[in-house]
Amino acid sequence: MSYHIFESVLFSDGKADTTPIIPNISRILICPECNKEFWKDDAEQTVDTKIDTYNIRSVLSPSDLFAVRNSEDLLGQARYYYKLLKENFANNNEKEIYLRMLLWHELNDIVRYNIPVKVTILDERELLLRDNLLHLIKIFNPSYEEEKLLLAEMYRELGEFDFAQTILEAIREQDFIGKRNELFRACNSKSVRVFKLKN
Repeated sequence: MSYHIFESVLFSDGKADTTPIIPNISRILICPECNKEFWKDDAEQTVDTKIDTYNIRSVLSPSDLFAVRNSEDLLGQARYYYKLLKENFANNNEKEIYLRMLLWHELNDIVRYNIPVKVTILDERELLLRDNLLHLIKIFNPSYEEEKLLLAEMYRELGEFDFAQTILEAIREQDFIGKRNELFRACNSKSVRVFKLKN
């Protein structure tokens, strides 16, 4: 599959919005027979016939998830990801990082687009975000400069500006200097909110 991107907006938490929207290829699927979640990597073909992929629904798409889980509020998908984490659905670090990144982006979506939100939703979002980022930081081991930017962003969103700045100071690769500087400015202004990157 190939796509032509006409516009792309990158946010400080690593999420990219593109025009046109590129379909996400989820690693988590829902079985059309039993309605249970499973990891795509763990799937095994049990019969010789071709799998009916049309009926396998991805959990990454909000419309699919809401259709499956019948959730009607802004925190519905975030609560669902959080429940999967609490049930140890992610049984190794790689899967847990993947699921926690989905949860992080979902929680940030609540404030990312500046839509009016009830205070009770924002309060619950803050609790879930803090818990998620604290767990994510423990297992996230960045290898590349871009991943170090994400780690710095996690600390910044937790209000740990000194830790974030220490990580940012180590980023030297020219391709990431603009993003690094934007995160520095956000740290200096003591901002913990996700924001749109200019560079």
